[in-house]
Amino acid sequence: MLDLELENMKTLMGIKKKKKKGKKKASKKTKKKKLPKLPGMKAIKGIAEYDLLIELVKNSIVKKLPPAHLKDFLGEFNYIASMMDDTKTTPRPPSCALIRQLVVEYIYFPLGSKLVRQRHPDNVRSMLFYGPAGTGKTQVVRSVATETRAIVYDISPIVIKDVYNQDRRDGEKLVAMVMVAAKKYAPSLIYIDECEKVFAGKKKKKKGAKGKKKANDPTNPTRIKKALQKWKAKWITDETQVTVIGCSNEPENGSKKDFKKFFDKAIYFPFPDYTTRRMMWKTFIETTVNKELLKLGEDLVDESTKASSISHASRLQFNEDTPFFKLPPEFPLSTLAHISEGYSAGSIKKTCENVLTDFRKTKLEVRPLAVTEFIGPLALCGYTDKEGNDALNKFTD
Repeated sequence: MLDLELENMKTLMGIKKKKKKGKKKASKKTKKKKLPKLPGMKAIKGIAEYDLLIELVKNSIVKKLPPAHLKDFLGEFNYIASMMDDTKTTPRPPSCALIRQLVVEYIYFPLGSKLVRQRHPDNVRSMLFYGPAGTGKTQVVRSVATETRAIVYDISPIVIKDVYNQDRRDGEKLVAMVMVAAKKYAPSLIYIDECEKVFAGKKKKKKGAKGKKKANDPTNPTRIKKALQKWKAKWITDETQVTVIGCSNEPENGSKKDFKKFFDKAIYFPFPDYTTRRMMWKTFIETTVNKELLKLGEDLVDESTKASSISHASRLQFNEDTPFFKLPPEFPLSTLAHISEGYSAGSIKKTCENVLTDFRKTKLEVRPLAVTEFIGPLALCGYTDKEGNDALNKFTD
C-alpha cells in the first residue's frame, strides 16, 4: 500500500520514473598483459624466448658444466666443534657434511621441485658461496646443475667481458635475456663466479695507483649490478624455478651491504677439518692409484648406469676380483692430516696427483709410499695464511 501511494504522489508531482540501465555487453577485446617495467625489457620486446636462448648459447652464456655429484664433496660432521660452539662469539666454520645438508635443503629441493619451492618456508632465490680457493664451491655448483638438470647461465665477469659491452644498456639487455629465458626453460641456475667484482666495494686509492674503471663503462662488471637487483626482486618469485648462485674467493673486496641486499643466504666454505682431511688423503691416494682400473670399469658400465653417479667410495668396490690398491692400515694418515692444516681439498688432491705419477705407481710393491714424499709437493700448493683467514672471518662477522 505504501509503495502504491508513493508512486501516485510521484505521478501527481510530475516526477518521472527512472529507467533502469541495462548491463553493458562484455567487450570481446581482451586486454594484453603488461610486461613489468624492468631494465632491458624494451630491448628484447617481441623476441621469442627460444631465440633468446639460441643467442645466449652462441655467446657462451648458456653452457654445460662438467658433471659432478654432491657425494664427491667429501667430509664428515664436526661433532666436537658443534658441542663447543658459543652463541656469544663468532660461530665456528661449518663442516663439509653440514654444507651438503644446507645445499640440499635450500637449493636442491626448491630448484628441483616446483611444489617444494611453493611450500618452502624460506624463499631462497639467491645464495652466496664464499671461502678460500679450492674448497669445493665450483664443484657444488656443478653438482647442483647435474642433479637438478638445470640450465646454467654463466654471467661471471670473465665470461661477459667481451660480450654485450658496446653500450651502457647492453648490460641491462643481457640480464633481461637471461632472466626471461631462465623463467621459460626452468629449472635454471644463474651462476656468477668472482661476484665480488660485480658487487664491488669502495676502496681508498693508493698514491700512484691507476684509477679503476668507471661505473658507466660498458666493460665494467658492475654494469649488471642494478639490473640484477631489480630483476631478482620482481621477477624471481615462489613459482619461479630459478636460483642465483654467486661464488667468491675474496668477499672482503666486495660490498658487504650489496651482498646482504642481493643474496638471501650465504654459506662459508672453510678449510677441511682434521677428520675430513684424513678421509681426503685416503680417498685421493687410492683413487689416483686406481684411476686406470676405474676408467676401465666405467667403460664397461652401461650408459644408463653411468648417468646415475657412482661415488668414490663405491667405485673402489666396483669388482671384488679386480686387484684395487688400498692403503695399508699402518700408513700414517694422521700425520698427513696434521701437516695439511690450512690447505684446501684441491691442494690435497693436486699433491696426490703430482706424487703418484705413472712411473711411481709401477714401483708401489717394491717401494711403498712414505709421508716424506708428500711434504715437498704439498708445500708448493696454495696456502691461506693467517691474514687471509682473518679477512674471511671478519667478513663472516
